[in-house]
Amino acid sequence: MDADGDGNDDFLLKDLDGVEGWVLESAGVNYTKCLKSYSWKSSPQIYSANNLVVTKQSYDIREGSVLSFDVAYNSSYGSKYPDKVIVELSKDGQTFDNNIVIETVNPESGTFVKKNVELGAKLLQQGLEYGEYYIVLRHKENNFYDIRVDNLQLTDGSA
Repeated sequence: MDADGDGNDDFLLKDLDGVEGWVLESAGVNYTKCLKSYSWKSSPQIYSANNLVVTKQSYDIREGSVLSFDVAYNSSYGSKYPDKVIVELSKDGQTFDNNIVIETVNPESGTFVKKNVELGAKLLQQGLEYGEYYIVLRHKENNFYDIRVDNLQLTDGSA
C-alpha cells in the first residue's frame, strides 16, 4: 500500500477537526518516517482529534484480506493516555459519516507493535459483502496524547 515506504504517497490525510491532522514525522519503526496524529498538543493547541488516513484507491476486500501495520502511542505518561486507531472501510472514499467500522486497535505501549486486522472476516461477521473499499484509519480521541502508525500493508492471506 505504501510503495516507496515514505508513509504518505498512497494516502489522503483528512483533518475533520480543523486543527491539525496526521503529520509525517521521523518517529516510526527504526526512526523512519511514520504517520502521527495528536489528540493533545500545546502548540498549536489540540484537545481532540478526528483525523483520517484514507487510501487513494479502493481495494478488493475478500476472504483472507488482512491489513497489517505497526502502531504505538506516546507513553510519556505511562498507560494513562492510550490513544487508539479505528480501522474503517468506505465505499466511495469521499464521505466518512457512514463508514463500516471494522476494528478499534489499542496499542499496548509506546513501543511499536504489529497489528493484523482481518478485513474480509470482519466484513462477513457484520453480514456485509466482499468488494471494492477504501481503507480508512481514524484517530478520534479527546485529550490523550498521540498515535503513530507505520508500515501499512494489505495482503490477501495467500502468503
